[in-house]
Amino acid sequence: MNDSTIKISVNRKRFPVLLVFGLIVTFIVILVLHSVEDEGTRDEIATRIFDSLVLLVPLFYTSTALVEYLKTLFDEDAALLITPEGIDDNLSIFSCGRIAWSEIAGVEIIKFTNVAFLIIKPVNTAEILKRQGFLKRRVLMGYVRKWKSPIIISEKRIAYDLYKLKNILTVYLK
Repeated sequence: MNDSTIKISVNRKRFPVLLVFGLIVTFIVILVLHSVEDEGTRDEIATRIFDSLVLLVPLFYTSTALVEYLKTLFDEDAALLITPEGIDDNLSIFSCGRIAWSEIAGVEIIKFTNVAFLIIKPVNTAEILKRQGFLKRRVLMGYVRKWKSPIIISEKRIAYDLYKLKNILTVYLK
């Protein structure tokens, strides 16, 4: 990292809301499946297949939230780097990585449920998505549907003022 690089660290003090929510939902699904299993009204093989599929969704969600939380706690590289060449977003397991300034059309802040989000608008969203792996691309496509961009930074995710960050990025974009 050179002198002109600005490092915005991930907020390591953030409570893992998604992980706790995922654990609660997984526990409830297990309880519900166990109570349905006791009724003995369905074919046993079909029941096991159905139960496995139903349990797969909350387990996947919870394990993803766990990996995300562990990255937040222990990954020393979990940060947003701002350089003269562009940004390097490594705040999350679903971050887009290196984005050149020429690939960024603009930035804006949107408030949603009393939380501010910095939206970095790419010039060509499809090009950024194409560089990502399959699973990450699927998640980022959801961001694009909701936010019109795959590059979203929540004020809770970073240990820095989001409005100051927007001002820094705006200076680089000029």
